[in-house]
Amino acid sequence: MIEELIIKAPFDLKQIDKSDWQTFRFDQIALNISERVEPQKTDLDMYVGLEHLDSESIYIKRWGTPSDVEGTKLKVYPGDVIFGKRRAYQRKAALATFEGICSAHAMVLRPNPKVIEPDLFPFFLHSDAFMHRAVNISVGSLSPTINWKTLAVQEFLLPPKEQQAKLAELLWAVNEVVERDKELKSGFDLVRTCFIEKLFTNTRHDKYHSPKWTQYKIEELAEFRRGSFPQPYGLPEWYDDKNGFPFVQVYDIDFNMRLKERTKFKISKKAAENSVFVPEGSLIISIQGSIGRLAITQYDAYVDRTVLIFTKYLIEINQIFFAHILFRLFEEKEKSARGATIKTITKEELSKFTVAIPEIEEQNRIARTLEKLSNTSDQIIGKLNCSLALQRSLINQIFS
Repeated sequence: MIEELIIKAPFDLKQIDKSDWQTFRFDQIALNISERVEPQKTDLDMYVGLEHLDSESIYIKRWGTPSDVEGTKLKVYPGDVIFGKRRAYQRKAALATFEGICSAHAMVLRPNPKVIEPDLFPFFLHSDAFMHRAVNISVGSLSPTINWKTLAVQEFLLPPKEQQAKLAELLWAVNEVVERDKELKSGFDLVRTCFIEKLFTNTRHDKYHSPKWTQYKIEELAEFRRGSFPQPYGLPEWYDDKNGFPFVQVYDIDFNMRLKERTKFKISKKAAENSVFVPEGSLIISIQGSIGRLAITQYDAYVDRTVLIFTKYLIEINQIFFAHILFRLFEEKEKSARGATIKTITKEELSKFTVAIPEIEEQNRIARTLEKLSNTSDQIIGKLNCSLALQRSLINQIFS
């Protein structure tokens, strides 16, 4: 769909003639609106914090109320863009369609219609040309923030006004396709969650279940061990980015029960000899930090001590079914996990957790259904990722 829109565009997007484009300072492109509001003294009913903004999205889909917050905030009018000036690398810039207030950790930017079409402005802010500059001029290490005076003098190349309307029309059409793909994913995720809930309901005698489900402690179902890494961390001899072995940490475990294609680290042969090897097809699960992330590994790897590896099953069990059982178990346990800032479930605690397991024929039946759902989900996610990639590419072709 997006490819068709690009093909039908009234100009060649791969070879845009920029000979008549002009350079403008950012304070010529947009105004920084700094109207202050006290949440306790306003009649407005919508508050937008940085936590309500989605990365790389021009829509605001969540918000709070002024009663949720304290301290002076910024006034927002329809057509303004709320831009996260703190941690700009998160790429948060969303168009307001309402009158409300927002976090003082954001900038309220209002496009100058004499220089840039208001409909084009949000896409300009999401271009690499703008976002990379925003990151580069941010100051501070723990929470890098943009200063308006520095941003104001940055210069950017923009197309003539007569081209901007056509570009904006194209980008909004592309964005509509992306949003439809997002809605498709959200809708399917909801249906999938409800269906899986049915599959794993505690009712044992409805049409979804065989009569016999047996309670087991995890230690009665499987043997598992914790990963490891040689101490101390950070020694150069432990790493080998060129010829090393994949080393999996919690954030390498994706949300679709798979590992990310590329791990952040590769470890040396010496480090591997002192780490825990995990063969392809193993079930692993995180027990610290983002607890309950799990995957059936697609390649041989090594794992750190925040990850448990299931090494042997003690009864006949379908691994896909068991992975979903564990996922649901950890969803229930996460809220009660120990630790104020870093949550942890110990190996010993996991051993004593109990789950209900049906006979293997029922496990296999449920696993086949889960695989079909996963395959459909992968197709939907693949389509969405393709749409997002094409949208990003198009925005950057225009504003590079």
